[in-house]
Amino acid sequence: MNPPVKLLDLVRQRIRLKGYSIRTEKSYTEWIRRYILFHGKQHPKEMGKTVMTPDETRWVISAMRGVHQLMAEILYGCGLRVLECVRLRVKDVDFAMNQIMVRDGKGAKDRINADTSWGWQYVFPAGKRSVDPRPGILRRHHAHETGVRRALKQAAEMAGIDKPISCHTLRHSFATDLLANGYDIRTLQDLLGHKDVSTTMIYTHVLNRGGKGVVSPLDAR
Repeated sequence: MNPPVKLLDLVRQRIRLKGYSIRTEKSYTEWIRRYILFHGKQHPKEMGKTVMTPDETRWVISAMRGVHQLMAEILYGCGLRVLECVRLRVKDVDFAMNQIMVRDGKGAKDRINADTSWGWQYVFPAGKRSVDPRPGILRRHHAHETGVRRALKQAAEMAGIDKPISCHTLRHSFATDLLANGYDIRTLQDLLGHKDVSTTMIYTHVLNRGGKGVVSPLDAR
């Protein structure tokens, strides 16, 4: 029996099959290697399966403090990606409708007076100002995502959670908890911002509920 092909060797095979340059091959494999190391040497096929139970999620979030705890609550409560969270602006939080709007910028014309308008200020601003390298202007950027990532890992250790936990784990837990509570896959697709429902379908497999999540009438008796 032949030994299984290593992931990076498989990546190299596919890149060469497509005729990409050696520079592209080195760049892709290096970034994949870093990504795997960042996630505790977890295989990419397993990353999407890492979820916490609702109790585990509450334990981890309760072990956090201050602004990082609020960020974690938003990641889990809304299913946001970590960059979507740190880039939230005041105008994107609608307390009347009890919702958060995730937007993509349409260019500079949508950001006229953004430096002084209250609605365009970041919900999670950086502690210090820095020079924006493109226009060379001194301004206050949003908080860096490494802070909440570090705080989440420390909280998981304090809570005794023996799983490879990341900010994306909270997004996975948001999705699986909604499915477990009976929400349909199309609603979940819309909330997660997936273009293709097949991306969302992975969560049905995480729950071991099959493609449709249908319960047999016989089992329901």
